[in-house]
Amino acid sequence: MAGQFSAHLSQPSGRRHSLQAAGTALRPQDSPSKGTSMATTGEPIAVDPGSPSSADGATGKQLRGKLGTRDLIFSAIALAAPLSATTGYVSINIAYGNGLGTPTTFLVITVALALFAVAFGGMAQYVERPGSFYAYICAGLGKPIGLGASFLTLLAYAVLSLGFYGYAGVATAAFVVREGGPDVQWWVWSLLFWAIVGTLGYLRIDISAKVLGVALFVEVLVVLIFDAVVFAKGGPEGVSATVFTPDEFFSGQVGLALVLAILFFVGFESTAIYRDETSQPGKTISRASIISVVLIGVFYTITSWAVITGLGTSQAVKAVNDDLAGSFFTVSERYISAGFNDVTSVLLLTSIAASHLGLQNMMSRYVFNLAKDGILPKPLAAVHGRHDSPHIASLTTSGAMLLGAGVMAALGMKGEEVYSWFAGASSAPIAFALSLTSLAALVYFARVQSSAAIWRYRISAALATAFLLLCVTIALLNLPSLMGGSAAFRNGTLLVFSAVFIVGVAFAVALRGRRPEIYARIGREEA
Repeated sequence: MAGQFSAHLSQPSGRRHSLQAAGTALRPQDSPSKGTSMATTGEPIAVDPGSPSSADGATGKQLRGKLGTRDLIFSAIALAAPLSATTGYVSINIAYGNGLGTPTTFLVITVALALFAVAFGGMAQYVERPGSFYAYICAGLGKPIGLGASFLTLLAYAVLSLGFYGYAGVATAAFVVREGGPDVQWWVWSLLFWAIVGTLGYLRIDISAKVLGVALFVEVLVVLIFDAVVFAKGGPEGVSATVFTPDEFFSGQVGLALVLAILFFVGFESTAIYRDETSQPGKTISRASIISVVLIGVFYTITSWAVITGLGTSQAVKAVNDDLAGSFFTVSERYISAGFNDVTSVLLLTSIAASHLGLQNMMSRYVFNLAKDGILPKPLAAVHGRHDSPHIASLTTSGAMLLGAGVMAALGMKGEEVYSWFAGASSAPIAFALSLTSLAALVYFARVQSSAAIWRYRISAALATAFLLLCVTIALLNLPSLMGGSAAFRNGTLLVFSAVFIVGVAFAVALRGRRPEIYARIGREEA
């Protein structure tokens, strides 16, 4: 993405913002019964609650919380940053993807990821361990692949988070200057976001859930008002359903459009990472995952249609290419008011902060789970005595983000470069992690005795796997568009991600021979 549109991030337009088991039947349970684990063969096995393989792992205290379906949905959708994505990236899909077919693209991705969410939710009911992708890939494809995927996923989220800090800095700097404030470097404002997110991430998850819930409600309300007004007034050419025709869907770069659209959904998989902090986790995670995907997909389908309607179907593609950053604000000022844009610009900053917080919480729990299993240093698995949060893992995550952003600033990188390069770089590994998880679900449920529910999971996983592997291929073929930069930079980035995955696989294999007691804990399951 950097090579084609990073420049638009730094060019304000008027008062508009510039950014953007084999035969053995298993029964799912709402919570793991004490002293029971599930082997990767799908067969229940007894575990001594005091052993390292029990739910407590290598350390004593567990994460705790009372998150429900609504809390998980809020967290997942807030991480997807609906207002930020709407103002900054719907236009990009229209301009560089398949133009007027963008709403249909979101519908297609919604169906594909809903299939994934069905299989993902099934894994949440059968694999009674936290860890999300990490735990599920271990259960389906084995511990070496699972550990490699966990390393890769954590790095991809870290890279995406660094990109978000660049975005936060540039967005805030543009807003402050526009309102008559001082013109300072982007990283100064990024540091402010870092402090807020780090503080909230340190506290108990219930506090984060409340913050995310309020922020999400307000930003979604703003976009829904935009949609309602545009459709009510009809735009310059009226409301047209041509955006949903096959001809429009297959116009332009439909493959690239599908890959770009996946990034709008990043975060829905976070539902499973909060298992220990969720009431009735099996059912809750399953429901929240499916509902999150559907809500996100319907939201972007309607909103992208509204943007096209507001610009006029015959002029929309040209309009977003002429003013990529300001298309949303152009339409909202035309049909609502300039004051509405002012409010939206402020709420855009809270949207970015909420997304940061969701990503911080997800990364810190990946670190916590890896430490709990003995892969990372034991202190990282500590749980705060009062907040019941993975406070050391969260502080470590914050430290890594500060170091990464500091290096980018020291190298003199512009905030626009940090955001566009790193956001684009994370697309292929995230799609790869999704496809591995879907494949793991397919393999896992193939070992479980057939039933109507199991066949539903198998079919969903098979279809989702095929689609996601196609998206990975498309992403790799379109790295210049997704990342920009030189060929050496792109190839080097791809090499780093590949090396991290291979290191994780090799580390697990080494542990199997040298430290079997640690190997047994990988994925929070028995070997």
